[in-house]
Amino acid sequence: MGILTTTILVFIGIAILFIIIFAMSGHEKKTSQFYWFAIPSLLLAFWALITSWLWFYYFCMYLSLPALFLSSILVSMTSRLNREHCINKIIIGIQLGAITIGFLSAIFFDVI
Repeated sequence: MGILTTTILVFIGIAILFIIIFAMSGHEKKTSQFYWFAIPSLLLAFWALITSWLWFYYFCMYLSLPALFLSSILVSMTSRLNREHCINKIIIGIQLGAITIGFLSAIFFDVI
């Protein structure tokens, strides 16, 4: 099993876990809308973190950076709904980690 298959399986496992958590959460309209943006943002941030080191053949440009961009858009929407929630800080921390790993691996693979 290759690295890409393993990464996809881990991503699917995390997605299933967060779908179960979302199904068990409250059903208020504002809270529900918040989690509809927060959970995909968190999953995309994890995907970007996992795949941000793939600079050979510039796979990072096709796998990690679009997910990071979409996650940034979704976290800005969640910040409008509930700025105080701790999941926003976690998502931003994961995004910064993905950017850091991507930058360090770009230096390691002599892309920069």
